Amino acid sequence: MLEQQSRNCKYFGALTYAVVIQNSDLNNETLQALTGSIQGHIGQLLNDSPQISSHLFILKKLMSDLSMLYIKNPSFANPIWVFLKAMGNDQGSDILTFTASVSRLNSVQLGLLLMYFSILVEDVLKLNDHASAINSAVKKDVFPLLEVTFEYLMYLKENKQLLDDMDIQSLETLNSWMSYIPNNNGDARYDSKEIALIIKFLLQHFQQPVDGNNEQKMASFKLVLQIFNEILEVNSPLLSMEQKLSLYSILFTLGEWGDQFMNQIIFSERREEFTEEVTAFVDLVLTVLQLNAIRLSKSILDASTQNILSIALRLTSIDGTPNSEEFISERMLEFWEELANVYQESNDMFDILFQEAQDPLFRDNFELEKKTIFNEVAKVYWRKIHLPNLSIYKDIRSEFIGYRIAVAEFFIGVYALLKSDFYEMMCESLIEYIGKFSENPVLIADIEATLYLLYKINDDTVYFESQERLITPFSQKIFASNLLGTFKNTSISDDKGHLFNSTLILYIASNEFYFKTSEGNVYLGQVFDMLFPIIMANSSNLSLLASKTATKICEECSLSLTGFLPNLEVIVIEMLRNSSIDSLIRLRMFNAYSVIAKNIGDVNEHAEIIKGMILTINEASQAMMSAVGSTFSESDEEYLVSLVSCLVNIGKGSSLTDEEIEQLLTEQEVNYRQFWKADPLGIKPAVLEIVTKYSLENQTLSQNTMVIEKCLQVFKMGLGESLGGPFEFDQDTIAQYLVSVMENNRNPNAVPYIFGLFESMIVTNFRNLSDELVGGLIDRLFIQRLEFLKTDPDMIKSGIDIFSKIIEYKPSLIIHLPIFVNTIIPFALEGFDANESFIIKSVLKFWITTINLKRGTKDDHEILTRLFIDLGLGKMVTFKLMPSFLRCTRSHLEYYYNVFRSLVGKFPIPFKQWLTESLEELKKTALARTDPKETNMFIHKLMITRGRRTANDVLKLFWLTANGLVEYNSQNF
Repeated sequence: MLEQQSRNCKYFGALTYAVVIQNSDLNNETLQALTGSIQGHIGQLLNDSPQISSHLFILKKLMSDLSMLYIKNPSFANPIWVFLKAMGNDQGSDILTFTASVSRLNSVQLGLLLMYFSILVEDVLKLNDHASAINSAVKKDVFPLLEVTFEYLMYLKENKQLLDDMDIQSLETLNSWMSYIPNNNGDARYDSKEIALIIKFLLQHFQQPVDGNNEQKMASFKLVLQIFNEILEVNSPLLSMEQKLSLYSILFTLGEWGDQFMNQIIFSERREEFTEEVTAFVDLVLTVLQLNAIRLSKSILDASTQNILSIALRLTSIDGTPNSEEFISERMLEFWEELANVYQESNDMFDILFQEAQDPLFRDNFELEKKTIFNEVAKVYWRKIHLPNLSIYKDIRSEFIGYRIAVAEFFIGVYALLKSDFYEMMCESLIEYIGKFSENPVLIADIEATLYLLYKINDDTVYFESQERLITPFSQKIFASNLLGTFKNTSISDDKGHLFNSTLILYIASNEFYFKTSEGNVYLGQVFDMLFPIIMANSSNLSLLASKTATKICEECSLSLTGFLPNLEVIVIEMLRNSSIDSLIRLRMFNAYSVIAKNIGDVNEHAEIIKGMILTINEASQAMMSAVGSTFSESDEEYLVSLVSCLVNIGKGSSLTDEEIEQLLTEQEVNYRQFWKADPLGIKPAVLEIVTKYSLENQTLSQNTMVIEKCLQVFKMGLGESLGGPFEFDQDTIAQYLVSVMENNRNPNAVPYIFGLFESMIVTNFRNLSDELVGGLIDRLFIQRLEFLKTDPDMIKSGIDIFSKIIEYKPSLIIHLPIFVNTIIPFALEGFDANESFIIKSVLKFWITTINLKRGTKDDHEILTRLFIDLGLGKMVTFKLMPSFLRCTRSHLEYYYNVFRSLVGKFPIPFKQWLTESLEELKKTALARTDPKETNMFIHKLMITRGRRTANDVLKLFWLTANGLVEYNSQNF
């Protein structure tokens, strides 16, 4: 194929060599033949000089073939000598000969040799095996020849004879090698002396002036910077201290190459022309700074360190919008964060430094300098996070938000370092901007940036009471400075005003700790005056944010807000009647209103408020239903669901917590219980009217899953109320509603919610429920709708779960009833045949609960024993359990363990017989692949566990054997 004229044929010929080399064990004779053949083909292609460039992709593949021969057989032949021979240099194989050969190569041949050095080491790198013998062979055979080559290149460069193209080729070769050398260890490790020549060659490039008009020179600078960065990042000891100091001097000394590069490229209009070169320079500077962070942190009073940090600060403060016009400040943030972390996490180191200092003022000067450094850096980043021009902001929105978050994290770290002094400086600046705002409205940008950072610090630190106490005086000063008035005329309709108001709202939300104080209470009115117009404007995200903040403040400061209820009532009623208001906003504000209203001491006054809210919901619901008739749009249904959700929120907000009940006097408890038992304002019938209207009377809404869910939640709100309440209904009322909803329901998705209310009744009132009521509910909800329930797996699961719950809490409610034997037991037995894992899980839980009968009476246990032994239920369960267990997946095994353990523990003797018979029956199927001896051993081992945890291992081993599988971690596997 390589003899063909077609370049594609030639390439596939080279590819065929690669397949043979990679997939064969080669003896010496074959190696000799392959090496000679590849060498010959390379020579043929190189002899056709005019076609070398068009044949380069074929040459590269043949070079790689040669590399693979060496990698697989490192002791056979040095691939560099083979390649030299292919180029016509067959005059020996020692260093002196190689030196002479290299010096005779023309520029094309030298370039190809450098290319082969790259390909060879890149192929070694692909192995990703630094323990391989090839690494030692490369160091012994190849690296000395690389050194000789670069010694020659150094000679050319020193005598200004190295062409720019060849220089770039040489640096690309070194780039490949410096991805390899720093990662080697053991015998193949390189040290600073061994690569000294290469480092000298690299450093020599910095003796050339920066020339933005010479693209090749700039490209060579980029490669040199990248190579040094790779070395320092991966294995910095590869550079000797002398070499490092030379590099650092080049980068940071005034007038040196680094200073030229910054002045002529980074801080000029040419920065955008050379983004890759700038990136390489910044990456190297950042790596050097991070490597020396501890040393720099200890020597901030030294002039050399101050010079280095001033350069870092200069790079940080580069002009332009982050992520749009500049990327450097975000990269530099890594160093400043690391420097701050050194100070935070190395207290012992600095204590020793201060103790050893001779100058008594050293510590004070040191702390002052540290404070100055971080204050200066903070000022730079504060300017950087100012909101840019809107057109730019829209293009980089997500990136700029990420930048702001990163800067805020840095400020949080600096606050932890400098404490209240830093926070006070920010607050004083903010108050100054607020004071000058009326004369200079553009200061709104300064105010917004400062508020954003204070919000982030507050949000991160006020989880601790000590921090709340520390920050509270500053919040007092800020709100007293007319902060809220500053934003009074800021429009929320334009994009910039939207962003400014978002930050203000976030800052307000971060001050909830302050609003709970007596000083902060006085500003709540102003806060709500600012928030509610934004909420009512229904301005998408901004209104949602404002509603979230308002709700949060109402919940935290509800005791101080009862006087604000009349104002809030107007807003809440408007929200109920306005269908265009976002549903989540309506719910939040309704919840806030309910929470505040609960703090009214007079139960009658509280009841009046509740009644007003419920009547308003009823009126708004009726108005919408009457307006649209029987056809509802999606938005109509969403609005109506929102209204009934508000009804649920009234229930949530009106119920008393245990803490609130404990604070009531005995007389207050009696009055509260008697009031709601009498319900003089007719609140409970009003609630029932709404629920009935939604879930029973309206044909469309009564089949809506969310409507059914919310209506059922209304009844859940009153369950378990020890003192009663506006949403507490008697058992008969709830039972009748459950029956009515189920009989009216044609929606399978609503059934789990219906059974969910039944389950909540059991959990909260099982002691007071009668078996007649429970039996009646099972008959009407389950037996009479059984065919409907069997049409959907989720409904089947819900039915089984409710039976499990009844048996778990009070077995006597159903275990004595005929329906338990006639309907529930057969239904639960059928469940073993289900394919859905969630049904199987519920079925197994039912049988575990039934067998154990933890809360069963003596009569309950006697009935269970009679069912399992006398009436044969135990055998039926076992005959269903075993095949279900054997066909289940490995991940579901643990669901079955406790059923077996319960049967072994509860019915040890009869269960052994049931198990034996069921396994005999299974022999007729393909489910069990065990011989009689293994089966008998399984039964014996399972029975002697007596239902203890060791049964799990016995069951798992039998399942594996029966299914022809082995354990993952076994030797057989």
